[in-house]
Amino acid sequence: MGLAEGIVLVSIVLQFVAAALAIRMIGVTGRRRAWLFVAAAVTLMGVRRAFSFYASVTGESVRPLDLGAESIALAISILMVLGMYYLKPVFEEAIATRLRADTLHHRMGALSSLMSDAVVQFRLPAPAPARAAGAVRAAPFEILEANPAFESLSETSTGDVHPTTAGPSPAGARTLSSALDLSEDDEARLTAGIGRMLSDRTGGRETHLSLRSRGRWLGCSFYLLDSEVGVGILRDRTEEQAHNESLEALVRERTEELERANTELRESNDVKSRFLAAMSHELRTPLNSVIGFSGVLLSGAAGPLNAEQSRQLAMVRASGKRLLALVNDILDLSKIDAGAVRLDLSPADLNGVAAEALEFVRPEADGAGIRLRFIPHEGDPHRCSAFVVDREKLQQILLNLLSNAVKYTSQGEVAVAVACDGAGGARVSVADTGRGIPAEDLDRIFGEFEQVEHPGEAKPAGSGLGLPISRQLARLMGGDITVSSRPGEGSTFTVELPGHGMTEREGT
Repeated sequence: MGLAEGIVLVSIVLQFVAAALAIRMIGVTGRRRAWLFVAAAVTLMGVRRAFSFYASVTGESVRPLDLGAESIALAISILMVLGMYYLKPVFEEAIATRLRADTLHHRMGALSSLMSDAVVQFRLPAPAPARAAGAVRAAPFEILEANPAFESLSETSTGDVHPTTAGPSPAGARTLSSALDLSEDDEARLTAGIGRMLSDRTGGRETHLSLRSRGRWLGCSFYLLDSEVGVGILRDRTEEQAHNESLEALVRERTEELERANTELRESNDVKSRFLAAMSHELRTPLNSVIGFSGVLLSGAAGPLNAEQSRQLAMVRASGKRLLALVNDILDLSKIDAGAVRLDLSPADLNGVAAEALEFVRPEADGAGIRLRFIPHEGDPHRCSAFVVDREKLQQILLNLLSNAVKYTSQGEVAVAVACDGAGGARVSVADTGRGIPAEDLDRIFGEFEQVEHPGEAKPAGSGLGLPISRQLARLMGGDITVSSRPGEGSTFTVELPGHGMTEREGT
């Protein structure tokens, strides 16, 4: 065998090796169109070289062998084998991917038969160059394999078809949409959901949907196994969906009830506001007249009165004052609840405000034999001389506290103490030596119309609105009212005012 025959023989071997590699990669990667022409060309070239070699060896009449042409053919064969060698990483990765997919498909098939949830494997649509990224052809999801739970759920049998190839779906093949009998809307949602996964065929992507199948709600989770096969896990959520719908209906019903209740409350509040506005005029005006005229009669300006007449007129005047105080308390409380109270903040001397309030209750205290004591702020007097506060509201608070202290103290004293702590705020305390308040009643006394009754004693006079009004007014100014008490020893109510109540000049 000469040089030419040797070159031809090597060329034939290399060409058949390249053809075998190409055919093997066709089976692994599935890229039929990409490699089919390469394999065909290499195979035809190898066959031609084989006939030529046979002819040269047997001596049959053939065209004379051209050493230069055969050398070129050998070079091309070597280049083809080298090209296959450099494609080795792609080739190995393709084999590994297919092995992983086959193993995963096998495991999924084994696990799906043991799961109580419905599990189905389905074929993913082949990519189309003309199709936009993420788009999917209408319902191409051919069922490849399913467990008994899916067969029961879909009321059909899909058989045990293992995904070994990725060819186009045969005509009439059962798909997810047909097996689950999905509506057009749900089918569109399924197509769009899986289409989002397919926008990047990297595997591991997932989507979750709620679909309606034959009157049942299904919770569906879809995953990509590889670029060709997906898996779906479906669970019957009908009872859960019915429970959720009943909860939603209950929430809607309760919301409507609350809206109706709020409407009724707003209407009743409007009625109350109109009533109180009318009462403010219709009751306060005649009460002020009664109080005023009874005072004129008691003064003797209209003529002399005997003792009985004076006593009865005094009762009328006192009753009128109590009724007017009650009306004022109710009006104040309604204004606070409606947010209609406006503060008039201005610098005030806290020592002066407290001393003035103490003088207002002095006649009542002197009549009951109660001593009054005022304890001004000790230290720098400027700390309390320009404290920013609503003077009228603060005085109303102190009058309520002082009136209660005198009313519930049978003997002893009532003391008012002022303490200004600069930036830390101020405190005005009203302390008495009265009967005291049980610990369990300390919170209750700030409720509306609440009064502490002591066994064996008459019910105290008053409406029970003074303390709640006082605390709400204090809180409107950013402060509060606290109380400490020991039964039999007395009580101390403290009005706490915020630190920002002092002007900048006095705070520095």
